[in-house]
Amino acid sequence: MKSTPSERSQKTQIKLAQQRAGKLNKIKANLRLLSTQKQEALPQNYLNHVLKLFNFTNGEALTLIACKHCLDFMLAGLIDEDASVTDLGDYFLCLSESKQVQLLRKEIVKLPKMEALRDVLMKKYHISSKELVETMPKCFFGEVAFKTQVFHAIKVLSWLR
Repeated sequence: MKSTPSERSQKTQIKLAQQRAGKLNKIKANLRLLSTQKQEALPQNYLNHVLKLFNFTNGEALTLIACKHCLDFMLAGLIDEDASVTDLGDYFLCLSESKQVQLLRKEIVKLPKMEALRDVLMKKYHISSKELVETMPKCFFGEVAFKTQVFHAIKVLSWLR
């Protein structure tokens, strides 16, 4: 028996819905894991990327974007560990772009590692990302190659400058 085009379309829609549900469950699992490690976390992306993506998705269509962006949303307090928009996230969406940047910076700087980086920048504002990685403890940016740590430092500095 051959299936009709409408049956094939319906099967495709069901398959897509299952894939989205699976991705959302994966995002939620990652957010729950990060919530227990929040004190040791740093943002994974540039400030501008997080700003634009949260405005684009309104914090709801999280399956459309990479999981690492969702983690930054949670670090900033825009979503909770169940991938639901928080009151802060709703407030964030009502602000102008310049106010949104200020709010994101204010929330991210509350993280302990970001406070440590801010202290270093207060002593030497024009420090390069390479110097910053060398200044911080060995595993501050994770146990990855030195060049990867430098790249991560560049992204983290976008939140502080």
